[in-house]
Amino acid sequence: MRLKRLAEGLQLHYKALHRNPSAAAVQPALKPVKRSMEILQDFFHKPETVRVWLNTSQPDLDGCIALEMILANNANAVLRILENAAAGVPV
Repeated sequence: MRLKRLAEGLQLHYKALHRNPSAAAVQPALKPVKRSMEILQDFFHKPETVRVWLNTSQPDLDGCIALEMILANNANAVLRILENAAAGVPV
């Protein structure tokens, strides 16, 4: 995924994110995305499988595609289902 597309989806300014991705102002938007990627990596181990999951319709997201949810500034919904799955909590 391109940084510009992610920045736009998370409603962040691309240039500011590109120049300083560790800026405190962008961390609240990036944190659920980062944590989701960590959980997916723990589940699947292979980047290719993570990409497949992100680009597949997910029943726990009412059939939405996880990546589209993230790019629609709804990364917390994706994170919530992944954290529940990691904890063994049914959705």
